[in-house]
Amino acid sequence: MKKKLFVFSFLVFSFCIIILSCSTSKNRFFNRNYHRLTTKYNVLFNGEEAFGLGYDALLSTHRDDFFELLSIYPYTIEENSKGLPTSQLFSRAETKAIKAIQKHSMRIKDVEYNRLIERVYLLLIKSRFFDGRFILAINSTKEFLNKFPNSIYLNEVLLWRAILYIQLEYEELAIRSLKQNVYRYLKSDPLYGENFAVIGQAHMNLKQIDSALYYMKKAADYKEINPLLKPRYLFITAQMYERQNKLDSALLYYKKIHSLSRRKQQKFGINSILQSHLINAKQGDTINFTNKLLRLTKRERYKKDNYIIYKTLGEFALNIENNPEKAIDYFNKSLKETSNNIKSKSQNYQLLSEYYFKEKDFLSAGIYLDSTIRNTSPTNKNYRDLQKKYQSLETIVFLEKKLKDTDSILTLISKTKPEQKKYFENYIDTQNEKELKKLTDSKETQSESTFYFYNTLSKTKGQQQFQSIWGNRPNVDEWRLTSKINSISSFKNTTLNASETSFFKKTPESYMALLPKDSLEIDSIKKDRNQNLLKLGAMYATKYSNQTLATSYLEKLLASNPSEEEKEQGLFFLSKTTNPKKIVHYKTASILEDTTKVDSTKSPSLNYRSLKTLYDSKQYEKVIEATNNLKPNKTTNAKTALLRANSLGKINGLKVLEKEYRAIIKNYPSSIERRYVEKQLNYIEEIKIDSLGI
Repeated sequence: MKKKLFVFSFLVFSFCIIILSCSTSKNRFFNRNYHRLTTKYNVLFNGEEAFGLGYDALLSTHRDDFFELLSIYPYTIEENSKGLPTSQLFSRAETKAIKAIQKHSMRIKDVEYNRLIERVYLLLIKSRFFDGRFILAINSTKEFLNKFPNSIYLNEVLLWRAILYIQLEYEELAIRSLKQNVYRYLKSDPLYGENFAVIGQAHMNLKQIDSALYYMKKAADYKEINPLLKPRYLFITAQMYERQNKLDSALLYYKKIHSLSRRKQQKFGINSILQSHLINAKQGDTINFTNKLLRLTKRERYKKDNYIIYKTLGEFALNIENNPEKAIDYFNKSLKETSNNIKSKSQNYQLLSEYYFKEKDFLSAGIYLDSTIRNTSPTNKNYRDLQKKYQSLETIVFLEKKLKDTDSILTLISKTKPEQKKYFENYIDTQNEKELKKLTDSKETQSESTFYFYNTLSKTKGQQQFQSIWGNRPNVDEWRLTSKINSISSFKNTTLNASETSFFKKTPESYMALLPKDSLEIDSIKKDRNQNLLKLGAMYATKYSNQTLATSYLEKLLASNPSEEEKEQGLFFLSKTTNPKKIVHYKTASILEDTTKVDSTKSPSLNYRSLKTLYDSKQYEKVIEATNNLKPNKTTNAKTALLRANSLGKINGLKVLEKEYRAIIKNYPSSIERRYVEKQLNYIEEIKIDSLGI
């Protein structure tokens, strides 16, 4: 009985101690230790774990562009970056930090007795920073500095405050605050070197390269720097020397990266080697450059970096060797190697697009630019510029593709039946060969079974043969009977397309049957082709200043029996070419088309130019006679009506002119000419009033 009473008393006493220790307003031994233990092994532990997972994920997804000046940060943070995969982890870390402050802070008479709260504030600052909420993070630093002016984490918080200032584009404030606090660091403190790196980044953002280089050099040469950051700082310093054309100093810092262990070199090792070789090539050693880099691609150590090596070879061939074909080959090899590196793919596509744009091959430039945008994140600062550039090329790409299609159809129509059959036979064979080549080249089919249904190559050949005989039939019972298939489809309330009902077969005859035969349809295709030629010629002549392409398309238009209006516009744009002989020729042709002959079969614009020529030469009777012969509301327009009215007014006087003007207002109420006519009528009214002496 006594034993039970003792146990019960001990439990009650323990419970009372726990209840009393929960208070954060009493500075007792049990209170302090209870809140420290709860903070350390519960809230803070979970918060730091979530933060660590988010930070690791952020580092793993970050891709540096080694062809641009790097940032000191091994990550990219955008303001208000909600919705990113890491955002939830940082939000969880922030929630845990806030919970620790609210429930376990023991601030009594401006003294914090739970020393772990300082660490909690640091977690809160970093969580808000990586979640893209910079203003809230700065508020947390202010709160920390007010509460803990002598904290062991003071230097780190001051460093994060400067980083936040830089993110908010207050670089001068960041530089001033760090320079004031540099004396706080011990020279054995790793943060001492990072302090100089952050000052260097602020100067970089301000385009003050000399000052940035001074501080980055101090950070890179600091011995106690974080081993993960040292190669980055060395690489940035080398890049800055290279931009100042101090190639020997740049080589020295690239070689310092080589001297680090493989583990410490990280991704900077291969890039420092490539940049060193490029510097040597710029200094004259171009002969061995390609061979050195190709040898690197065969080394097992650099297999995963082949995409960078081929990209460097491509840029070298394009910019230094001036060998576009070789460059394109290397860029394509780089694209094959970049299965997971989307940023590198985007850069390769962009380089190819820029090359074709310089060469004025706008179709290829547009295609590669489209691929660039597809592999570029919408949050990228260059994304909008790429989109604007593509929008200007999008019309060119669309028209070029459309022209290619119409040309192909018209070329096939012009061939004889045997020629068409031979063409489609070759086409089918080529397509089948391509499909089989893809399979034979793939690793999956290299060691497959000889059994038919387990062999992809054999099955593909069988499918091709089946389609050539039976067409694209669905996988249903009694598939040979079309009536059965149609009844099944109607039972399932589905509608078969024409191509599905006729079961399109991959035979020359099937393709030949698809070619248009109706004369109206063929005329429509020809009209589309001519319109595309005219639009492309006009765009190349006026927007892109490519007179060679413009002349080629417009001459092709004139040779393809265009309409009068198309012919006139084609001659007009051809007269804008830079070839002096052709300018004279086409201007003459354009003038010949602009004779004073007016014909109802000609375009309204041609007729107007002819009438204007007659009017300017004061042949008013001929203008009236010509407009009488034109069909109203079809080949006439407001401009020709105005010429007729002015001609009648010149001959018959003010009353007839006023009558014709009122007819123009009635017949063309939404035209530009109406405004001119109304002004003239007001002027006529004023003349009448003056003549009456009112």
